[in-house]
Amino acid sequence: MELLQTSRFRLIALIWFCSLLFLLFQGGRLSFMLFTGFSAIVLYLYLVSKSGISGTQMTRSMPLAAGERITAGTSAEVHLKFRIPGFMPIPYVLVTERLRRRRGSETTYEVSFVPDWRRRGEVRITTPPLQRGRYSFGVTSCSVEDIFGLYRYTKNIEVPMSFTVFPQKVRIKEWQDFNQMYLGRHLNSISSEVQRETTQFNGVREYIYGDPLSRIHWNASARTGTWKSKEYEKEALPRMLVVLDCAAEYKGRAHFETAVSTAASVLDYGLHSDLPVGLMTNEAAVYWAAPKRGKVHYEQLLDRLIDVEADSGIPLEQVMQTRKLELDSRLFLVFITPREDASFLQFLRWCKMKGMQSSVLQITPEPGRQAANWQKELITSGILSYRIGALHELPAALGGGKA
Repeated sequence: MELLQTSRFRLIALIWFCSLLFLLFQGGRLSFMLFTGFSAIVLYLYLVSKSGISGTQMTRSMPLAAGERITAGTSAEVHLKFRIPGFMPIPYVLVTERLRRRRGSETTYEVSFVPDWRRRGEVRITTPPLQRGRYSFGVTSCSVEDIFGLYRYTKNIEVPMSFTVFPQKVRIKEWQDFNQMYLGRHLNSISSEVQRETTQFNGVREYIYGDPLSRIHWNASARTGTWKSKEYEKEALPRMLVVLDCAAEYKGRAHFETAVSTAASVLDYGLHSDLPVGLMTNEAAVYWAAPKRGKVHYEQLLDRLIDVEADSGIPLEQVMQTRKLELDSRLFLVFITPREDASFLQFLRWCKMKGMQSSVLQITPEPGRQAANWQKELITSGILSYRIGALHELPAALGGGKA
């Protein structure tokens, strides 16, 4: 492009010089009109080059409501505001915006706007549905052209900005089998007698409507300007460990995304049920987070799910065997995997022999005879099992409707 514009500049300069020679040696009205016309064009091109595009200022924003997050499968709106110094009228400005996804490709968006009389303008870009991951904006290019299309003047603006697209999740209102297993048939909620609070002070949390005055932490409330409540340790809480299988054979990207979203939904259930939850993924770099309670710990686990990929060849049972010292009878293991083989079944029976309760959320888009036989085998072994073809099926499956 630069070489082409240099050639055009030389051509225009040559034509203008020839018109000058024609005026000097030939004279007359025709030569004067040609020289005047070419001089006006050259002056116009010069003024366009000084139009102020080189001093363009830009601000970028993404309007989101307080606490709102961008989740996978949704679009994002980007607002770009420009201010161009100078006085030369500009018919339009062409904007090229670049959006990069970490460990992914770059997407380019081209839009244009007509500056107002103050040489200001605004454009809005709506992205297509985004995948889970971390995104950042690259260099933004602003370009103007003359009316003849001879030159394009470009200004590259770099305004660093990044955002995160979180995995999808659904709200699990009740996990029937889990409640019966740990709370008994006569208790209807996780927040019950099995979670009686001790007198051991555990920290400060956000005020929940209905908290008695005795629970309000007055010092923290005065210091932060928002209501805070005291939090105490709880007794006999089951510890849930979510195990996301990254080494299994998934049928495409969407299949694995369903597994990741299922893991995010189970972690969300643990948060709202006030359970200690942990996460294990058998990626190339194995991730293990012991079960803990609290919003901060939940955010750390969710942050891990943003970057998780199905890029490992380490079998699930092999990774778990290396953590035998951290496995105890208080753990409730939630396996999220499409596997249905004998080796995995043998490992599940080993977990049951060690006193650990297990549950298998089998991610199988198309149920078949083999999947049905696998479900029967697990149920016969006393292992909770659910088949999930899509994320929206999860609440119904855990609420009591086994697939």
